[in-house]
Amino acid sequence: MVDLTDEPYVDRAGATADGGLRIHGAGTGTLELRHATLGWTVPVPVSRQKSVERHAPAGRREQRFAAVLARPPREGDWEVFLGGRPVRVETALSALLPLGPAGPDSASTAVTATG
Repeated sequence: MVDLTDEPYVDRAGATADGGLRIHGAGTGTLELRHATLGWTVPVPVSRQKSVERHAPAGRREQRFAAVLARPPREGDWEVFLGGRPVRVETALSALLPLGPAGPDSASTAVTATG
């Protein structure tokens, strides 16, 4: 059995009107997008939400966050990290990523889901 209680994760996501991706999850630290090939790092502002015990074991509280991932500055594969650790995406949600408009005008960008 693997204990993932301290690993950051995303459990909700949805497209924004301007083509970004709004995510909600749990974890602490600085949220960053990292380009898988170029090694670029882009900081992402987060809003902290009230701590909850929903997923945490008895006596432990999770720090919730929300953030908007704007369209990345360059096409390619971008990974999401929180506090230096990869952000896990719940299985049911990972099938929906990347979210955003499809078609010839959309950027070729993927958000990597781990876990």
